[in-house]
Amino acid sequence: MRTEMINGIPVPYDLSVDELEALLISGNMSDFAVACEALSNQSDERAYQLLKKYITDKDKYKRLCVLNTIFRHPMAVQIKSFLEDSILSDDFLFVHNGLGVVGQYEIEVSEKAVLSAVSKHLSDLNFTDLYALKILSTSDENFLNLIRIFKRAKGCGQKEVIGGILLEKYPHSHAEELYALFLSDHFLKIRSLADRIEKGIL
Repeated sequence: MRTEMINGIPVPYDLSVDELEALLISGNMSDFAVACEALSNQSDERAYQLLKKYITDKDKYKRLCVLNTIFRHPMAVQIKSFLEDSILSDDFLFVHNGLGVVGQYEIEVSEKAVLSAVSKHLSDLNFTDLYALKILSTSDENFLNLIRIFKRAKGCGQKEVIGGILLEKYPHSHAEELYALFLSDHFLKIRSLADRIEKGIL
């Protein structure tokens, strides 16, 4: 579903690329934000190139705006390094938004980068940021990585997301271990995941 308004300003999806470019360079951050949103919904290369120009901009809020929009474009696979750098940034705004982009679009970035960011910032992350963990390959090593993160998570929302990913990726190979883990949790929603295993609802 398209975003219709940003900070009370309608997103001008009906404008041409030239008109949207004029908004990008107007100097008004609100114009810039709605132009990024509109350009990210256009599939032509010029729209992508206009957004790409700002991934190294000195204004971090412009870079952040582009981070949240450019990866809708298929050509953005060329700049996964921008996304990985954001995830590993010292600026938590970029970490949070970068993980959100990975989770939303399931972009296959460096697993090491995702695990590092989640492990470092777990206590500050929204549960939705943890959907980035869905890009992890299915392996015994990543099973253990997810278990470690699950055990460190404090909120029910965080545990529910990680638990869901564990069930999706390891529904049979580690069922007994997951059953015991979920059943012993103090959150009712997490204990209900054990019921799903017991009933075979995976």
